[in-house]
Amino acid sequence: MGDVQESNRRRLNTDLYSSAKGRSRSRRKAALRRRRQRLRRALLAVVGIALVFVFYKSATSLSVARRARLASDNGSSEGRAGRRPAAFGNVSGTGLRLVLPARREKIIGIGYHQAYNQKAIAIESQLAIMPEATSRSVMAAAGRARPRAFVMASRGRGSALTSSVDIAVAEGVRASSPVTGRVLAVRSYLLYGNQEDVRIDILADGYNNFKISVVHLTDPQVQKGQKVVAGLTEIGSIRRLGINSQIDQYLGQITTHIHLQVNPREGKEINFAKGGSAGD
Repeated sequence: MGDVQESNRRRLNTDLYSSAKGRSRSRRKAALRRRRQRLRRALLAVVGIALVFVFYKSATSLSVARRARLASDNGSSEGRAGRRPAAFGNVSGTGLRLVLPARREKIIGIGYHQAYNQKAIAIESQLAIMPEATSRSVMAAAGRARPRAFVMASRGRGSALTSSVDIAVAEGVRASSPVTGRVLAVRSYLLYGNQEDVRIDILADGYNNFKISVVHLTDPQVQKGQKVVAGLTEIGSIRRLGINSQIDQYLGQITTHIHLQVNPREGKEINFAKGGSAGD
């Protein structure tokens, strides 16, 4: 009898020990699962923070690159502070300012002359005009101050002496729009009947009764209907004519220059190809 009880007691102790051991093993497994879960959550948190950081850095880099590109390509007011081309004149009788096609240091000379179109509107210079300019006096002023502005001799056309302007620039300069507005037309034509040239007409914001016409361009960068901003939007490259134009005679060198004038929208249209004189 005593042996049976001892045997039962030992078996009970063994069962209790096994049960306790099983519970301990279960607790360790549960604790291990919880540690693994905490580790996974921690890893996910680290990965999430890393992704947010990478996304933020990428967005910041793109934003910086975009601002730099805008400052370089479009000339944002902040990025191009101090580099934006200045106004050189007003359309007579209006408050419309005309902006240089390039920065002042790229301008060689500004020569006003008579437009072929007698209805072309005079331009009032905002820059000091050299008095009684001659080829000798203009060439003598080279290097003293830029840009040199002067009125060239009459061409006998019956239009105002400042009804158009030639603006000579350094080689390779791309022209920006002289006004803020909308492109009316981009046209190719034959200057003097034998030279390929491009004319761009722009309607300035708030001024619907006249248009600003620019010629002696190549590789136009705008199209009809496009919005342009004065001094910021590139409209095309200024090309070399390869002839001894009137402004070249005053400056003493063959230059690349644009011809700009203000034409009424109604009435006689200027013919840049007629007579071999309208565009130079």
